[in-house]
Amino acid sequence: IYNQQYGTAEKMLQERVTLIRSKIKSNVQHKHVNSWRVDLSNFLCYLSEVHQATGSLHEMRAALDEALELIEISQDKSKSHRLLNVTAKLATHAALTSDKYAALLFSEEAIILARETTGGHDSFRLGLMMFQCGKLNVACDDRERGLEQMSEGLEILTRLYGRDNKHIKLMAEDHLKTANPNFLEGEE
Repeated sequence: IYNQQYGTAEKMLQERVTLIRSKIKSNVQHKHVNSWRVDLSNFLCYLSEVHQATGSLHEMRAALDEALELIEISQDKSKSHRLLNVTAKLATHAALTSDKYAALLFSEEAIILARETTGGHDSFRLGLMMFQCGKLNVACDDRERGLEQMSEGLEILTRLYGRDNKHIKLMAEDHLKTANPNFLEGEE
């Protein structure tokens, strides 16, 4: 996937998905069926990334929906992390299809899951999700909540990377522009 050979990646992933589906279907009572479901949900997530990269958004959503169904029936230790991954990808899908309200809903859920999986500790993922969800809230006309989330996300990322980090500076400027849209007008 990361070398942008999407056709090859899709073919390989689709073969794995088909093989594991068949294995599960023909061995429902097998002692490893839960492990196979975990594997299948992971391969479906990877497949959704290929579909995203190629612009096949309907297929992306189908892969994510199937992965979500598998995660919901699983009882393994990685369940919360896989649920976070799929929920965040569903937020991305919603944003790509211009459904900002669905993107907001999935983003809010992903933040809750991220907090649970990190045990309350700062993480890049949580900080970035908070910042992006804040922007979505502003776009969905909940300005106050959005600005609070942007601030909290920026605070988390600043604690992790410091104020002098160029990405933090850009995000701080973005936050300032969002909070005070007319503030920087005179400088241009």
